[in-house]
Amino acid sequence: MYRILQAEQYARLLELAADQHHNDPVATVTAYARERLSEPLTVADLAERVSLSPSALSALFRESTGRSPYQFIKEMRLNRARDLLVEGTNTVACVSRAVGYATPSHFTNEFRRRFGMSPKAYGDLHSLRADLDPLHAVRPGGA
Repeated sequence: MYRILQAEQYARLLELAADQHHNDPVATVTAYARERLSEPLTVADLAERVSLSPSALSALFRESTGRSPYQFIKEMRLNRARDLLVEGTNTVACVSRAVGYATPSHFTNEFRRRFGMSPKAYGDLHSLRADLDPLHAVRPGGA
């Protein structure tokens, strides 16, 4: 493998890998969804984007990720929400909108189901942990 990467064909191999990624409908849909988490996303719209039927996209998605497009996008939304809550600068309602949930209550139910606590409790817990983190504590002597 090392010799292949050092060979004159290295640039061509990178180009082929990039082409495969760009021609992969699942990668295309995933990137598109990641950029638009706050927008309504339907399987039909995503399938149209990559010129597939909704059932064909769903089958490809399941084969590639082990989940349906809906499940995968929901997971992306909840993971992004978790990141936003850890930042601690947004309300639960703002986070809910930022990741595409129509109502904060639906978001809260989905978040609780996935992470075992409410979004507010999750954000508060991480805020408390950051406050107690010894790496961030001021050391005696001003260091």
